[in-house]
Amino acid sequence: MANEIQQNFASGKTLYACRFQPDGDVFLADGASDESWGAGGRDADYYDVAVTEAGSSGHYVGDFDSVPNIAAGVYGVCVYVQAGGNPVDGEFQLSQGIMVWDGSAEVNLRTVGSSPLVLASGDVGDFNEDGEVHFFYNTIDRSGAAVAPSVNGTIAVYKEDGPDEVTPATGVTITRAFDGIVGLHEVKIDLSANSFYEKEKNYSVVLAGETIDTKVTNAKVGSFSIENRWANVHFHYGGK
Repeated sequence: MANEIQQNFASGKTLYACRFQPDGDVFLADGASDESWGAGGRDADYYDVAVTEAGSSGHYVGDFDSVPNIAAGVYGVCVYVQAGGNPVDGEFQLSQGIMVWDGSAEVNLRTVGSSPLVLASGDVGDFNEDGEVHFFYNTIDRSGAAVAPSVNGTIAVYKEDGPDEVTPATGVTITRAFDGIVGLHEVKIDLSANSFYEKEKNYSVVLAGETIDTKVTNAKVGSFSIENRWANVHFHYGGK
């Protein structure tokens, strides 16, 4: 990401920003480490990141962490007006604010809720003992576009609320990009493959470790039961 730091000011000025830990330590310019301001005889020239004007618009932008080196967290940002050829201590502070950072991009109202997603199938029904469960899930990026995972996760099936599970190839088959459709993945579960699958039980299907749009994602992608929702109906025929 880029241009997370934005500042409006009179055109033709030279601005820079410094980034701070919650404890007040300042990051070096490359973001690889932080220290108390002035440690080792260093001054603002070691801590600054450029905040550059777009044309002569009076709108200045800069990257919070272009490498990136700074871990996810909440940080302080201060913008300064540079008076001479290089940043020096004690220059006029134009503004200050906070940056909520996810390790590679700013978290803000535009990005909250726009994480890479697994679109699950929800509950897919009640099945006969030794039958076959079949459903799809989708993977999309932060813009909502269908994408293939960069790292495929593992499907695990859990029974009721216990930690026991079965995984491929114990009756669980995943077909990626089903029928050549990017982001569409088919899951089949052969209920005859293992005694783990029992009548009158509920099951959850969980995807773990799927990397989508650079983010590792874990999600429940489906659920089902085995002969556990059948009505117990007794018929009484005719007669007095």
